Order: sequence, then structure tokens, then C-alpha cells
Amino acid sequence: SFWILPPSMIMILMSNMFYPNMGTGWTSYPPLSNY
Repeated sequence: SFWILPPSMIMILMSNMFYPNMGTGWTSYPPLSNY
């Protein structure tokens, strides 16, 4: 589970940069956010 953490942190940071209006629900499951 350690190797999943860095990509998830990058996804959260990218989501905060490009989608600042998104709530924490987006950062909970970045890959599933589009559905």
C-alpha cells in the first residue's frame, strides 16, 4: 500500500490545482471521480 500513496498524493495535488472547487469527495477516489 506504500507505493499507492505517492501517486494518490500527486492526483490530489493535481486535482487541487486544476479543480479547486471540487470537494474532498473528488480526492477520496481520484480514478472514480469521472463516473
